[in-house]
Amino acid sequence: KSAKRMISAWKSSLLVLWTAVFGTMVQAAPADQHEMCEEWAMKGECEANPNYMLVSCATACSKYSKAKEEIKKEVAHIQSFFDLKANDIDGKEIDFHQFENEITVLTNVASYCGRTDQHYKELVKIHKQFQDAPFRVNILAFPCNQFGKQEPGTAQEIKQFAEEH
Repeated sequence: KSAKRMISAWKSSLLVLWTAVFGTMVQAAPADQHEMCEEWAMKGECEANPNYMLVSCATACSKYSKAKEEIKKEVAHIQSFFDLKANDIDGKEIDFHQFENEITVLTNVASYCGRTDQHYKELVKIHKQFQDAPFRVNILAFPCNQFGKQEPGTAQEIKQFAEEH
């Protein structure tokens, strides 16, 4: 028993010594010094303006860098457009391999964009123009709310809007 107590006491002493010597060396990342740090990091400022960002926005830059590496890992297998998949408006997964050897038009759409009516008319025109062609033309329209918040609706609302136009 005395050997076990000695080992236990030795471990405790070692832990105290380790904490005393190295404990002060481990510090949390400094807090970001500006409320816009995360937004700036997402816009690429950590790379574009490292002298400021890595000092004043270290936490946001670290977080952004880790997220960027995770995304790189997730998409590393993608070699072409045909390796992609997306969910349609009803949530059904679409494998883009089905579009190989076909003409495929990709576009962002937004119900409340000032050009929506004209945009939809042109897409319908393209669809009608090539519906009897000896080759297939696919039009993939992706609702997008990133530009001016012009597509705030639910999937059902967006689908209804598109059907009406």
